[in-house]
Amino acid sequence: MFNFKKLIAFTVISLASVMPAQAGFVLDSFDSYNDTLALEAFDATEVTQTVVNVVNGVEAIYTLSADVPENRLNNFTSSVNPAQDGILTYASENTAGTVGITYSNVDNTNADFAAFGSSFYFDLWDATDGVFDVVMTVNSWVSSVLTAVDYSFTVADGSSGTFFVGFNQFAGANFMSVESINLVLNGAVDADFDLAEVGIVPEPSALAILGLGLIALGLRRRKLV
Repeated sequence: MFNFKKLIAFTVISLASVMPAQAGFVLDSFDSYNDTLALEAFDATEVTQTVVNVVNGVEAIYTLSADVPENRLNNFTSSVNPAQDGILTYASENTAGTVGITYSNVDNTNADFAAFGSSFYFDLWDATDGVFDVVMTVNSWVSSVLTAVDYSFTVADGSSGTFFVGFNQFAGANFMSVESINLVLNGAVDADFDLAEVGIVPEPSALAILGLGLIALGLRRRKLV
């Protein structure tokens, strides 16, 4: 006999298993670095630091710039367990600024992101005191040509939670052969943020449709028996 309760349990577990906490691929957890990220930009200067996420071999190059007087960028980890609770924290001091992050494989090979999902996700703890304009660029190989495709969005003041950007927003990009991903965050005066994780998961809308479809199938079969 068909077990409706088991179907519901399976649906819930299936959806939960692909949420950001258990992502298909983590681009940046801000947890485990071979060096601690700590950047300070003064008087319209630009500073850069390269770190390696030792969990999955992703190299991240961070660039911070600021108008007068100063901006700071840090990743804070747990003093008890440095491999946990990493947070990327950006703080501006009465000025606007820009944070740039470039992700690529340490061994310079291309990545097949399509194997892990169909959407980028950003676990944002909070964004305060101003908006952020974000530009994402996917650099991928299309017919042996390195092609850059952009997508832009704005993070409102007071935002928090998980943000998703579907691969379908990058028309013409080849997610089976990605050379690098660029993120540029332009912050307003005094704008700050705390970012917990960046990665790739299946498209949330597709998961919702799958879940509803399974539930509908269960209801139909329950009615028949």
